[in-house]
Amino acid sequence: CGPCKQLSKVFEDVTDLGVDGVNIDVDEDYVVPTRYSIRGVPTCIVVDADGTELRRKVGMMSEADLRSFITG
Repeated sequence: CGPCKQLSKVFEDVTDLGVDGVNIDVDEDYVVPTRYSIRGVPTCIVVDADGTELRRKVGMMSEADLRSFITG
C-alpha cells in the first residue's frame, strides 16, 4: 500500500538506530499478522528477543515520530 511504501522510506532514515525492520506483506504472509493481531497497515511493532510485543503503532509516522517510537 502507499502508506507502507512511504513508511519504508522513513525506516531507511533511521538505520543509525541499529534496529532490524521487517516488512511483511499481509496478503502473502498471514502467520506474523495473525500472531500479532494486525488489523490495519502499516503497523509497527517493537518486540523483545523472545518476540514479546513491547509497543505498537498503526499508521504513518514522521522520522521524528518513528525515532521516538523505536527508542521508547
